[in-house]
Amino acid sequence: MGKIRSYQLFILSLLLFGASIWSLCIVADHNSHARKVYEHEMVFSEQITSQEIPVSTERFIQVAVALKVDSTSVFTEKRNSHEETKLRFNFPFKYTLTDASGNELHQEKTSISWNHGTKYSIKDKITTAGGWTQFETSFDKVKHSQGALKIKAQVVGDDEYGAKATEMKLMVYDGVYKDTLYATLGGVFLALAGAAFLGCFVTFVLRRTKMSNQVGQKSFVVAVLLSLFVGCFGIDRFYLGYKGLGVLKLVTFGGCGVWALVDLILIVLGKLQDADGNDLAR
Repeated sequence: MGKIRSYQLFILSLLLFGASIWSLCIVADHNSHARKVYEHEMVFSEQITSQEIPVSTERFIQVAVALKVDSTSVFTEKRNSHEETKLRFNFPFKYTLTDASGNELHQEKTSISWNHGTKYSIKDKITTAGGWTQFETSFDKVKHSQGALKIKAQVVGDDEYGAKATEMKLMVYDGVYKDTLYATLGGVFLALAGAAFLGCFVTFVLRRTKMSNQVGQKSFVVAVLLSLFVGCFGIDRFYLGYKGLGVLKLVTFGGCGVWALVDLILIVLGKLQDADGNDLAR
């Protein structure tokens, strides 16, 4: 039964890993469909009012701001064995989305801040005396059911930290998906796959340690070399007499490399015997 449980856990880990990759690929594919339908250079305290923006009504609309910030105010925090220095800034920001007739669709009052919101495409150069950071941040996803829309937006200077924005752009994206569910599933599946694979590994090692310690005819050196150079193709498993596992390892390309690495470690540590339960000859 131990052997069956080990196989079951291994197959389950592969299925969960595939499910996590599938979920994350859906998120990546959805993000690739988003298109920029509006862009405008921003100036502090300027009230921006756009012309009508033609958008799709099938998915979500999302407002984003890209900017480059210079600041002399920094915050240093300890993370494990190293310190991380971040620029501090806070720009109050508000925007309103309306339809072509002026009816309000969505309004948001927030701030573009150093410790608030998700930031993308981050580039920076920071020292303890200050520096600069360049990034894009996005806001709520809004469902729009008909026709074109307009945006009114305003960003205010930083009175808290005295930071300056040398580049600032307001953008509107169309065709955005709401992928919270898929992203969460991807993370959960990946964590479960790791737990299942760990269980498979522990079960396999415990089962093998209970077998006889007789020395067989299979060479330890040959097994190590095969596992190192062609382990992803399952040749080491075929050599040790595990034909079924060899085929499975071949078609999964060594479990995307993870299984191949685990087998190599097991052989080097002397924890992987041949198919008859005998130790490898040294």
